[in-house]
Amino acid sequence: MKKINISTEAILPYIAKIERLPKTQRLVIFFGSFLLIIGAFSYLSFWPNYQSFQKINKELEKLDKQLAEMKVEAAKLPMYEKQMEESRIQFALVKSALPDKKEIPGLLTSISQSGHDSGLEFLLFQPQKETQKDFYAEIPVAITVTGSYHNLGQFLSKVASLSRVVNIRDLALRPEKDLTVLKTTCTAVTYRFSDMPAEPKKGKSKPKKKK
Repeated sequence: MKKINISTEAILPYIAKIERLPKTQRLVIFFGSFLLIIGAFSYLSFWPNYQSFQKINKELEKLDKQLAEMKVEAAKLPMYEKQMEESRIQFALVKSALPDKKEIPGLLTSISQSGHDSGLEFLLFQPQKETQKDFYAEIPVAITVTGSYHNLGQFLSKVASLSRVVNIRDLALRPEKDLTVLKTTCTAVTYRFSDMPAEPKKGKSKPKKKK
């Protein structure tokens, strides 16, 4: 940027010209120049401060909004704590209904004994491979029995009354030659608590292209 040099000799003619003007015009020029200088000074000194003020004001508004949101969340904290405690209690109840690994043989014996006590004849009682879930494992047992409808009803009632959770799935009934006797197939599924999470399913790896 070039520096502008204004010599005194250059402005003397303008000053002389102003001095020849009437007093009223000289006063107008004087006050106009004064106001122009004041305006320029005010603009140059005030505008940067005004911009800074606007920026700070926006930051304060943003912080006020964040603070209000935090206050709302803080007010909800007791509700969250209550929900967390209820979840802990529910989890403890579910966990107490699931046998651990060492209890499984006894539970399977109880299922089998319930069938015998109900008057059913077992043709098949075969534990299957367990399936790992999030925090528990499913242990299915393939069952085939023969007996009356009444005997079957007693068996299902006894299984439902066991201290541990046992679900009966895929129940299928077929009458034998003696119509009073039913051949029943089903899967009894019990569960055990497991600390091991289920492994994620691995996708099929694509074969590498030969170069």
